[in-house]
Amino acid sequence: MKKFIISLFISVFLSSNIAISLAQSLTQMLTEGVYRMTDITIPIEEINFVQNISENEVVFFIIVDENNVTVQSIRLEPKSEKFKIAPLKAGYRIIIVDYGTVVLSKE
Repeated sequence: MKKFIISLFISVFLSSNIAISLAQSLTQMLTEGVYRMTDITIPIEEINFVQNISENEVVFFIIVDENNVTVQSIRLEPKSEKFKIAPLKAGYRIIIVDYGTVVLSKE
């Protein structure tokens, strides 16, 4: 009985670690700069939200299309909530203005 409980505990622990790593893999942190969709490591169809995780920095998050037309622009306050972003396409670019850090995520 003891071996069964220990085995059950170990399997639950290991499966929870796998679930945590899968959830973390659907996010990407970006700092100031211009990013092409090829620079993003997660699939662009999986990106739905942006959030500023910086302590003190305001960040401007801008999406432009292949013709340099602004698709979306958001001013993100420090430690902002998550904001829904426009669906991204292969030719789009993301511009991060200021010294903060933003996180792109699915949820």
